Amino acid sequence: VNISDSNEETKLMASLLFSANSRHALNYGKPDAFPRFFNEYKKLKRTGASMGTSATLAYYGIADAGELEEDNLAFDELNPRTYFVFDGLKFPALAQVKENLRDNDIEIPKGVAALLKLDENKAYKRILEDMKTTFIWKAQKAELRCKQVAMKVTQKIGLYDVLHRLHHR
Repeated sequence: VNISDSNEETKLMASLLFSANSRHALNYGKPDAFPRFFNEYKKLKRTGASMGTSATLAYYGIADAGELEEDNLAFDELNPRTYFVFDGLKFPALAQVKENLRDNDIEIPKGVAALLKLDENKAYKRILEDMKTTFIWKAQKAELRCKQVAMKVTQKIGLYDVLHRLHHR
């Protein structure tokens, strides 16, 4: 069990664990595949910039990004389905990258197109992920609520201190 030390750390953990795109990036990303990307990324990280399409391709080890630039238009910052979070910075999700490349009529190299097609999220997978996340949140909320009720009831009837001491032995 890891308990965060600050609100920022809690927000970072939540953005990683409760976002399907961030979990996908953690599972399949290869941020160290292109050393130049990783060095450029570390420089931009200090500024808190949002990454662009080329950064996502480099993060997944699909194509080298060259020199990274901040790109706030590559995804919708208010819609978590359009980005993933890595190390506190936002990157466009793979599906968003594909959409950006298609919308801007950029010719996609065959290897990149094949990889993007492989990593496409199907609607049913996204629905299942959303349902799973909702279930986990509701189960945790119900567990907390039960503990609170049990604590109040045992306090009212005078058993709380006895049970608390027994539990911690």
